[in-house]
Amino acid sequence: MKTLVFFFLLLSFVSRGTLWIPYGPDTAVTYRVCFDVDNQMRDVICSDFGFYLSTLQQTWEWHETCYPVMDAEYLDGISILLLFNSGSAGDGIYEYNTQTGIYTNLSSCLMPNFISHDELLGKYFVGFDCGLLESDDGLNWTSVTTFNGLACLDMDCHNNHYVVTLGSSMYWSSDHGFTWNASLPGSPYISCLKFKNNGDLFGIFPDMSYSSGLWRSQDHGNTWTVGNYSVNMSSVGYDATGNIFVGWDANAVPPYYGVAMFDTLTGDFIFMNDDLPNKVIHSITHNPWMSFLCFFCCTDEGVYYTGDYIIGSQEQAVGGRATCRVYPNPCRDELWIEHRGELPGAFNIFDEQGSLISSTRIPPTRGVASTALMNLNGLSPGIYYYRLNRGTAVSAGKFIRIR
Repeated sequence: MKTLVFFFLLLSFVSRGTLWIPYGPDTAVTYRVCFDVDNQMRDVICSDFGFYLSTLQQTWEWHETCYPVMDAEYLDGISILLLFNSGSAGDGIYEYNTQTGIYTNLSSCLMPNFISHDELLGKYFVGFDCGLLESDDGLNWTSVTTFNGLACLDMDCHNNHYVVTLGSSMYWSSDHGFTWNASLPGSPYISCLKFKNNGDLFGIFPDMSYSSGLWRSQDHGNTWTVGNYSVNMSSVGYDATGNIFVGWDANAVPPYYGVAMFDTLTGDFIFMNDDLPNKVIHSITHNPWMSFLCFFCCTDEGVYYTGDYIIGSQEQAVGGRATCRVYPNPCRDELWIEHRGELPGAFNIFDEQGSLISSTRIPPTRGVASTALMNLNGLSPGIYYYRLNRGTAVSAGKFIRIR
């Protein structure tokens, strides 16, 4: 795999080849992909004038509406919450019953942007052009008075911490939204924000400005510092181990366009545009129920995902100590696993489609490194991903088997 490094006076980036796999139709304008929206663990792709609903046969059903569908969320296992957004009187929060096919308007609101679900308390929030709505059951909605008359662009939750961006200002809460505080004056204009799993908050300053780029808050949205400057950015997201990814909009031009991983240590963007069919990015997310380490991009021409970004023995660890290295890489019939960790774990191998190939128990090492030998005679030549889980700690990587 070829690696190119470019050096600039102010900014640097890395570009590398990436394998992208389509998820659903590859011709639709897609805004968000929403996972496990009912008791059958089906997924929704939000699109112009309708949405795609996955089936148990791993196909996609098209459901046409009169409005663009901006977001979707699990409601009660049978019905799904949907947001219709066309800038007209029909905008609002809708319930869609997957058994009857009936839509019910739960609350009218002009140009809704997002659904945010606090699964700890079961609370739902919807931000729209003139405020923020909340619900304890997803059916009955009331206004959050702090935001009356204010355009709410995005929201995210981390434990008891909530952050809502209004663009030119932000509000944060440390008590599940019961009280709200304005961020300090001078906060950046943020259009899209995401908490990563350690509580750090990342946000996008869009458009073309001296301040445009990726910003970061380590105090739940009260104060901000810049991660890297770039114009025409659109979205930010992360994968299960906390890697940060960013996307660019339709106005972006090379080399800063498409999608990139953000290196939190160096501040560089590692671009991943090779073989990505469309480079207009609307949103970035991951599937929390998927054991395969990857992330998804919604574009102007379909949804695509990749796990092809962990090189060699690179690891990502969260939630404690869990280190792992595999060698030789590439390998032939045998793979050595060097590991360290205080808890017993499982070493899982996945193929490029995310299917679990094998799972091997890994004992604790009591503070010293240990090795284990794995026979690969049952694996065909190709690219594989591994993931070592020890409690809440994760170490992941990629290896290649050759003939």
